[in-house]
Amino acid sequence: MTKARRSGFTLIELILVILIISVVTSIALPRLPDFTGARKKESLRTLAYGIQSLHEYASFKKKALPSSMTLTSRSTGRGR
Repeated sequence: MTKARRSGFTLIELILVILIISVVTSIALPRLPDFTGARKKESLRTLAYGIQSLHEYASFKKKALPSSMTLTSRSTGRGR
């Protein structure tokens, strides 16, 4: 009696892997929009700080910036 060597996965093993992947996905997907929103806010805050630094540097060098580049503490988030 010789046993033939099997290769591959059984149906039960494949179903278990699909089940685990679906559970992990169902937990992770609802949290995804929160991460993207927080990332956008942080990017905008970083951009505002960069513009603020540019404004301060230009003021230090006594060069005038266009009026559209003036910032208030409210727009940079530092005043809160």
